[in-house]
Amino acid sequence: MRGDGIDYELTRIRLRDGRETTVYLVRYPRASMNVRLICLPEPRRLDLWCAEHDQPEAVVAGFFVRDPYRPLGEVRVDGAEMTHEPIEAPWGPNRAAIHIDGDVRLAPRGELPDEPSGDLVTAGPMLVAGGRSLMDGEDREGFSAGAS
Repeated sequence: MRGDGIDYELTRIRLRDGRETTVYLVRYPRASMNVRLICLPEPRRLDLWCAEHDQPEAVVAGFFVRDPYRPLGEVRVDGAEMTHEPIEAPWGPNRAAIHIDGDVRLAPRGELPDEPSGDLVTAGPMLVAGGRSLMDGEDREGFSAGAS
């Protein structure tokens, strides 16, 4: 853990099929965390954006469609809906989202207000809820079923 309370962890995990993957985990102290959503108008390197805007860190959220470039799933900045490609039905309400409006909430999109104030990005999959892993091989959010 660093002096600012941010904790970085890197681990290798063996998957059921015998292959390995790397998991990067960062824990931020909630009391000193300042989260906001910025929707970049075109793809670019995040490290360069951070340097130009004097931001020590940023996280890429969500998924994107190319040609023409746009977010895959709902994005709202300050309550205003951004141009995006909708999640294929019926999976939209099941897809995990992050909602930032004075507090940070992770929830399935269908559990959040239809017209939320603040910032919102649909991302997923939801990995953990209620202190337990949701990674059980089920396709709750339609990543495989809606992969057209």
